[in-house]
Amino acid sequence: MKEYENTGLLKSKTTKIETQASKFFIKEKSRKEYKDALVYDITDAAKAFYKNGRVCVGKVKVAEIINFTVPSELMGQEVSTVKYKYTISDLPVWLKKAPEQKVKKDVLILSGKGWIHSKLF
Repeated sequence: MKEYENTGLLKSKTTKIETQASKFFIKEKSRKEYKDALVYDITDAAKAFYKNGRVCVGKVKVAEIINFTVPSELMGQEVSTVKYKYTISDLPVWLKKAPEQKVKKDVLILSGKGWIHSKLF
């Protein structure tokens, strides 16, 4: 989680949490113990980008199509698996990591509006 703190997405603080000692390891009845623990929270700078339990930042742009499968029918839909390189641009200042090119493989489905990602279908 430290890497997320370094990007500015999360902040941490140390707090005491209650734990219960196991009867198996000690002869006396279970007793409460307190241990230090790190608690993480999203930073104020990142809250504007937090939507539906996810952090959404930047814009994804396909840089190159590496390969794809011949479109075929699957459960009544025309599908193709595409392997491509992409970059992420327009990252917020608090995200200190520089954009880099990445490779990804996804399934696309042919719709009335063209090829779309299977998760958006």
